[in-house]
Amino acid sequence: MVEVDGLGPARGADVVGLKEDRAAKTYRVLFRTVPPVEEAKLKGALPVLVPEPIAQQTPERVVHRRADTTRHRRILAAEVVRVDGDRAEIRVTAEAGTYIKEWVHGDRGRTSPSLAERLGVACEVIELDVLDVLDDR
Repeated sequence: MVEVDGLGPARGADVVGLKEDRAAKTYRVLFRTVPPVEEAKLKGALPVLVPEPIAQQTPERVVHRRADTTRHRRILAAEVVRVDGDRAEIRVTAEAGTYIKEWVHGDRGRTSPSLAERLGVACEVIELDVLDVLDDR
């Protein structure tokens, strides 16, 4: 069930404010690993990645429409929800502007460190959902 309050057309000023919002977000990430990774290995990798700064070059999937620069971001929290064979689900909270898919699969070395790099396996994001926007306003 979803309840929506105050829904209405957006004005230009509203759109600008939303695009400039620097709020952290919490995501649910479902991904596949090849070969499968044990839950203990995944649980061991996440705490190591959380405090590390991430260097993210503009992802290949968007570089045709954005400046090709390197951004520095942080993962604020990450936890394993479940692991089932070659599929894993994690919950990740990250700074605004973090490319979560690329943090998971590494984007052929354009994001470092990445979860795939730390696990030593290929990772493919199957689903990515925003669960929460942590707005400090």
